[in-house]
Amino acid sequence: MATPSVISQLPDNVFQITGNVNFETYMNDDLRFIDNLLDVLNLHINEWDSDKVLEKADDVFTAFKRRFGLEDFLIRRIKPTVSMQVTLKEFLKKRQEFRNELDNILLLHVDEPDFKTATKHLSHTISKHVTYLKNVFEPSFINKIPEEQMASISSDFYRKVLNLSF
Repeated sequence: MATPSVISQLPDNVFQITGNVNFETYMNDDLRFIDNLLDVLNLHINEWDSDKVLEKADDVFTAFKRRFGLEDFLIRRIKPTVSMQVTLKEFLKKRQEFRNELDNILLLHVDEPDFKTATKHLSHTISKHVTYLKNVFEPSFINKIPEEQMASISSDFYRKVLNLSF
């Protein structure tokens, strides 16, 4: 099954003329893309057969796997200040909790009632995670990355996005 491609759904300003990517915009749009995949799954979960539910759930999990890979890629390339390290530690803890919730869903069979309940709860968890990213992580970490680090990361991130999206 093909990995859902976010690139075709992104605004034009994400990719700059230089072949770099505005990773902040990309990551925000990526979360909206994943949230949309999950909304579609939850909307149709009671009417689709098990194979279709499994296919769409796999799309959601694949999108998260790609996203976590991109987050790890960025984190490895950023040299955080002391204040950024506190925020990064909190982010990694919250992300691990989030990943644990995903792993718990993967243990369920698509025909179990708990699977449907868990995917609906995942939508709520995503909303909370987006709020955290916007209100805490971006201002305390992303917005504090020095310009020279941003520039050096940008073209590498562009290549990584292309590798993980197709």
